[in-house]
Amino acid sequence: MLRNLKPCDVVVGIAASGRTPYVIGALEYAAEVGAERISITCNPDAPLNSLASVSICPVVGPEVISGSTRMKAGTAQKMVLNMLSTAAMIKLGKVYKNLMVDVNPTNKKLMKRACNIVKLATGADENKIKAVLDETGYSVKLSIMMQKLKRVTLSLKLIWNLSKGKQNHLLLPLFCPTGRFQ
Repeated sequence: MLRNLKPCDVVVGIAASGRTPYVIGALEYAAEVGAERISITCNPDAPLNSLASVSICPVVGPEVISGSTRMKAGTAQKMVLNMLSTAAMIKLGKVYKNLMVDVNPTNKKLMKRACNIVKLATGADENKIKAVLDETGYSVKLSIMMQKLKRVTLSLKLIWNLSKGKQNHLLLPLFCPTGRFQ
């Protein structure tokens, strides 16, 4: 059930054949609400495609075992989903270069990962990284900003909090007019 679906949402309907009834129902409901709709099928003539604002239809050819849509079609659809989720993470500002920086390090393993991400992004030594991570409450994004800008100030933290961590929207124009870290 699609609870609390709003016009600003996007619904992705996935069906290899493109005619699975509950997937069609989900896209019909999304259309009623005014949400954007994406279909991912492996059948260019599928009914699902006509309900979608955007239709993604990888051509995979016949399955090795006739009647099974979990092999080639399922693999192709998973690859499309990986691309969509990667693009969404980039668009939402959760990625810096090729690093996932919007992580919530809640255990030792993730804290080590946070440290490694900051090291890859900044080249700083481990002691500096641990100090800035501690200072920022293990905010990887803010730690990278502070290391890159060589500014550890209360005002940077205040601006960061006001921007809700959206480095692209507020912080980059203020501290990095080109929009790029060097």
